[in-house]
Amino acid sequence: MTTMDSRRVSAAVVTLVSLLLAGCFGPRDTLVREPVVPDQLQKVSDRISDEAIRSDRQVIEGLRVRLRKLNEKGSPWPMDNYYVCKAQAWIDFSEVEYTDNDRGKVVDHALDEARNLIVQMEANAKDISRDTKVIPESMVVRQDLWDFVAAKKAAGSSQCTDCDLAKLEVQLVATGHDHAELGWRHAASGVLASERLARAVKDDSASCGAPEQEIAISVVASAVGVIDRTAPPAIILKPSCVDDLRVPVVVHFAYNKSNVANETAGVLARVSQILREYPQITVVLTGHTDSRGSNRYNQALSQRRAAAVRAYLVASGIQVKRITDEGRGKTQTLKADTEMIKAFALDRRVELRFENLPPVTKTERQQIDLQPDH
Repeated sequence: MTTMDSRRVSAAVVTLVSLLLAGCFGPRDTLVREPVVPDQLQKVSDRISDEAIRSDRQVIEGLRVRLRKLNEKGSPWPMDNYYVCKAQAWIDFSEVEYTDNDRGKVVDHALDEARNLIVQMEANAKDISRDTKVIPESMVVRQDLWDFVAAKKAAGSSQCTDCDLAKLEVQLVATGHDHAELGWRHAASGVLASERLARAVKDDSASCGAPEQEIAISVVASAVGVIDRTAPPAIILKPSCVDDLRVPVVVHFAYNKSNVANETAGVLARVSQILREYPQITVVLTGHTDSRGSNRYNQALSQRRAAAVRAYLVASGIQVKRITDEGRGKTQTLKADTEMIKAFALDRRVELRFENLPPVTKTERQQIDLQPDH
């Protein structure tokens, strides 16, 4: 070996030793870094690609993880703490809207409210505001329930009622968003959820021995709802206006299609809301087709339609075990209309059969998502 070769080998050895000492060839786990979790949602216009949607879901889950870590520290952030419950409710609201394909600013604003509370709790801030913001995409509905909330807050904090009270406030904002976006009928299930939470607050107050507030909470008297000023000074929680709470038992599809159309998604959003509010309900989904085409093809198409509805409900947070789906092909056409084009449209459907529906609900065979042949 020449002198020059010896020098090259010596230099290579020195370089290798330096890299080893620097850890460049150390154990593999020394190179693993914490994944960077995004903190902000993608721009509204970008929320269409799989990558953007995946990033947005990481943002939502990231806030949920931060909230969980706060709770794991114990006092002063137990799960029934007012601010913990409100932050969780804002996150849930944003996730439901995102899952329902609402790509507007409502998701950003709901997450901003959750993030603001979490940041203050992480800093152990004192005197965090208990005000609840009605975000721009929402509106005030059921002013009587908002007055009920205000009275409960004025009476002071109570461990017995704080969590349900926080959930009630965010639920009212979510209901106001549904009303502003699609009208009163779409918001009716949210009204029912709000009334149930208000009733829980009232019952918890009684069980804790707290004095009840002289607030009248009446059934809706108009599209928005008003306070019954003639009622005696007591808490009156009447059943929901059941005529406004109708559960759809059928959704429809376009010719030769099994994808959930925008109109159908709006109908299924109402279904998923009811299923979330009543965990005892189960549902059987049965897909159907019109009479055109072969038996074999239509059997597969009907199964795809039922599976599409099932996938939508699961994506909305409904447990898989609560849903059964099946296809009947073209064996059960309705033949309910003399106009053939409409009859075909009525046949292209998924029937929803519910078990354990609460008695306050009614069912309807809606047709707002009907898709006749062109």
